[in-house]
Amino acid sequence: MATAHHFEMNPARRRPFSAVLRRMAALAVLAAFLLLLPPPAAEAEEVDCLMCHSRLAKQKVVHAALDMGCRTCHTGLGAMIPVPHKITNNIKRGLSAEQPELCYQCHDKASFTNKTVHAAVSMGCTGCHNPHSSDNAKLLNEEQPALCFTCHDKSKFTQKTVHAAISMGCTACHAPHATPTPKLLKAEPPELCYQCHDKSKFTQKTVHAAIGMGCTACHDPHSTSSEKLLKNGGAELCYQCHDKSKFTQKTVHGAIGMGCTSCHNPHSTATPKLLKAEAPELCYQCHDKAQFTHKTVHAALGKGCTACHSPHSTKADKLLKADGADLCYTCHDKAKFTEKVVHAAIGMGCTACHSPHSTDTGKLLKAEGTELCYQCHDKTKFTEKVVHAALGMGCTACHTPHSSKNERLLLSAQPDLCYTCHDKAKFTKQVVHAAVGMGCTGCHTPHSTKNERLLLSAVPDLCYTCHDKAEFTKKNVHPPVADGMCLSCHTPHSSDFYAILLKAPSLVCLDCHDDVAKKPHAISGFGTGGHPLGIPKHADGGKPHKLSKKERDPAREGKPFSCASCHNPHSSDSMKLFRYPANAPKDICKNCHKY
Repeated sequence: MATAHHFEMNPARRRPFSAVLRRMAALAVLAAFLLLLPPPAAEAEEVDCLMCHSRLAKQKVVHAALDMGCRTCHTGLGAMIPVPHKITNNIKRGLSAEQPELCYQCHDKASFTNKTVHAAVSMGCTGCHNPHSSDNAKLLNEEQPALCFTCHDKSKFTQKTVHAAISMGCTACHAPHATPTPKLLKAEPPELCYQCHDKSKFTQKTVHAAIGMGCTACHDPHSTSSEKLLKNGGAELCYQCHDKSKFTQKTVHGAIGMGCTSCHNPHSTATPKLLKAEAPELCYQCHDKAQFTHKTVHAALGKGCTACHSPHSTKADKLLKADGADLCYTCHDKAKFTEKVVHAAIGMGCTACHSPHSTDTGKLLKAEGTELCYQCHDKTKFTEKVVHAALGMGCTACHTPHSSKNERLLLSAQPDLCYTCHDKAKFTKQVVHAAVGMGCTGCHTPHSTKNERLLLSAVPDLCYTCHDKAEFTKKNVHPPVADGMCLSCHTPHSSDFYAILLKAPSLVCLDCHDDVAKKPHAISGFGTGGHPLGIPKHADGGKPHKLSKKERDPAREGKPFSCASCHNPHSSDSMKLFRYPANAPKDICKNCHKY
C-alpha cells in the first residue's frame, strides 16, 4: 500500500496568518489601481493636466492653445508618472519646438520677421507673454508701459512733459513684434503722427523744412523736461539748424525772449516765413498800431516792417538793418543828403526830424512847419517885430532840409533865391548897389528883426557898416542924413541913375529944394541962364546920352554937373554943405572957374 507523503513547512519560514492576509490585500489594491490606468498610447488624449496645474488657466485672458490640449505645445513630456515629468526631447519644458518657432505653428511668422524686428522676439515670446493665461490683454506679463520698462529706461518716459500717447500704451505707436518701418513704428512719420494730430496744420502753403526731417527732429516722442516734448528748451532747439549768431547780435528783438513760436508757427502756415499772421498785423500784436496808421504813412511800411528792421537781431539800434542814414539811402537818393553843405540834423539821424512810421504832418515830420525847426533853432530869432513873409511859407521855402551846394542850406545862391519872390528887375537896373552883390543878407536878416524892412540895424547905422561914417558926420550935416533918411534920396538896390539915386542928379534935390530954381542960383542964373546940368534925357523917359562938355563936372571926371558938384549931399565942414572949402558962396566957384 502506497504511503502518502506528508510535507511540513520549515518552522523558520512559518508566518502568522494575519501577515499573509495583509500582503494579499496590498497586491489586490495595486492590481485594482493598475486596472484603472489608461493604456499608455491613449494617455495624452485622456489626462487632464489641469488636475494638477489648475492655476495656469485661472487668470482673465487664457491662451487659446490650452483648449487644444497641453501636448499641443508640450509634446516632449513623458508619462504622467513619475513626477516631475520626464522630458523626452532636448527642449526645455518639453516644448514641441524652440521659441519662437513653436509659436509660429499658430501665429503668422511674417508678422514677426519684417525689416525691423523687436529685440525681445529673439528672447522668446514668453519674455513678454504668459503662455497660459494672464490678467492683462494679449497675455502680457504686465500692463503697458510697465512691461516695456523691464527693458527700456523708465526715466526717458516719465520726464516733466509726457507724450499723451504713452497713456494709450506703447503699441499705440509701435508694433510689438516687427514692422517694415524704423523703430517698430506702425507707419512712417509724419503719417503716424497724423493719426492723432490734424494733418492740415502741417500741410499749409509754407511748411517748416524740419517737417521733412520727421517730427522727432524737434520733438522727443516719449517725454522731455521741456514743453511740447521739445528736445531742447527755448530758441536753443532752433539754433541746431538756424545760425545762432543772427539772433544774438548787439540789439535783440524782445520777441526772441518769448520764443520763436511767438511769431512763427513751428509747422506750417498760409503766410511766408511761417509767420503766424501777415506783416504788419503780426507786429501789431505787440506794437501799438496807432503809431503806424496816422495821416501820413511811410511808404516803406507797405513793404513790411522787415524792409527796415531785422526781425531777430542787429548790430544797429532799433533792430535797423543798417546804421543811421545809410538805411534810408537804400530808398532815398544819397546825393541829395551829401552835398557841400549838410544840415547838422543829418548827423543826428533822419528820425531827429522824421517819424519813421507815420505822423499827422506832411513828410513824416515830427511837428508842424517851423515848430519842428524851433526844437534846435532859437525861436526868438524868428518871432521879432518884423517877420519875413517867407516864414509863413515854411523854412523849406528858402532852405533845403538836407543838404545844398549853397551856404546855409539855401535852395539857390543869393540873390537868385530872393528873386523867386522879389522882382528881379528892381535889383538889376543900370546902377546896382554894391551890397546887392554881397547878398541880400548883407543888409537884411532873412528871418525877423525889430527893424523895418528886416534890416540888420536901423538906417543910417546899417549903411555905416560899409560907408565911412566920418563922411556923414562932419560939421554941417544934411538934415535927411541926420534923420537917417538915406532912402529919401537913394534906392537901396539899383537905379538907372547915378549913385543909385531915386531920380537924376539935381532932380532928386529939387524935390525938396524947389525954390532953388526960382531965385538967383548957379543953376537958375544970376542975370543970365543958369549953369547947364548934366541931367540925362532918359530921366524923363528918353534914352541915355553922352554928356556934353558943358554938362560934365569939370572937377570930378566922368560925373555929371549937378548939385553935388558944389554941395556934399551928406555932410561938410564948410558952409551950405559946400564940397570944397569956402567962407562965402562965391568962394566955391573958383574951384572950377579960374579968374
